[in-house]
Order: sequence, then C-alpha cells, then structure tokens
Amino acid sequence: MRMDWSNRNWKNIACLVIAITMISPVSRAQSAAPDGSPAAELFKNNCAVCHGENGAGSVLGKRLLTPDLRSKVIHQKAPSALAKTISTGKKNMPSFDGKLSSAEIEKLVEYVRQFHH
Repeated sequence: MRMDWSNRNWKNIACLVIAITMISPVSRAQSAAPDGSPAAELFKNNCAVCHGENGAGSVLGKRLLTPDLRSKVIHQKAPSALAKTISTGKKNMPSFDGKLSSAEIEKLVEYVRQFHH
C-alpha cells in the first residue's frame, strides 16, 4: 500500500503537533526557557516545535520547509514583516492572530532577531 502525502496532510500534521505541544502541560514544563525570559518561553512554547530551539529548524520543521530563522534572508526582513508572518501565518505556518497578543508577537520578533547563523 502506497501512501501519498499531499501538502494538506503535512499541514494537518503540523497543526496537530503544534496543538499537542501547546496543550500538554508536560511539554510546557520541559520547554521552559533556560534563561527564563518571556520571549524565550513564548518561542519555545509556540515556535520551537517547527523552528527548533535555535531557529535552525526541527526535524518536523525541515520536512515542512520552514526557513532557517538564523539566515540573512530572515534578518533582512523588516520587523513589521516578521510580525505579520507570525500573526497571519505563511505556507505551512499557522496564524497566531488571536492566540498571541501584539505585544507577545513583538517579543517574538525581537527574540528571532537575536538568532545568528
């Protein structure tokens, strides 16, 4: 039996993984930021499942073709463009509008800007 994995299936899997990660108290406890900063905690609880802890991309994220957040391409984007991507989503990335406040999204943008290749 051959399984044909369409882009829609990958999106469904990504959303499921994100939902499980956000709901599970065990995941939240294990993903607490080492430095304890609110931005690091936001990133670990909402982004790291696909983008990896250092922005390079997790195994799942690489399968979903998530960009390397440490790349020059990402760092050349305006903060407002990054905030819009987080808010509205893009390709396989879900929207975080309504899930995160604008202040939380701004913290994530500042945090992502700290990643370096």
